Amino acid sequence: MVELLTAAAGGSITGIIGSLIGRVFGYLEKREEIKEKKLEFDQELKLIQYQGKIEADEREDELALTVEQNDMMLQHASYQHDSAIGEADRWVINILRLVRPVLTLLLIVLAGYISIAGDFEQSDIDGDIVYLATMAVSWWFGDRGKR
Repeated sequence: MVELLTAAAGGSITGIIGSLIGRVFGYLEKREEIKEKKLEFDQELKLIQYQGKIEADEREDELALTVEQNDMMLQHASYQHDSAIGEADRWVINILRLVRPVLTLLLIVLAGYISIAGDFEQSDIDGDIVYLATMAVSWWFGDRGKR
């Protein structure tokens, strides 16, 4: 009877130890799988971030190209407008070509008067005149080259 109980206890202990060893190895395998998955996910995340950066750079380049094309189209349209006077007498063409310089000179004179009079803070129209004079001078003497 003792042998039977000893055999039963030994079998139970062996089963428990085997089960524990199996669980430990299973845990270690799962831990390695989790590490591999984490490494795989980290690599995929880095790849996605890198692709996002590349796409953002491409969008930025496309935006810069679009802005450059729009600037060229606006400049071309401005030149076409100035040269599209058509058939007219020479004195009419000369008067039309003097509009911008005369307006610029008038705005400079008005801005100078406002500065000398010292009433710059008095009304909004004074600030507008100074702004327009600055813009007109920038148009004539500013850089029209590519940015």
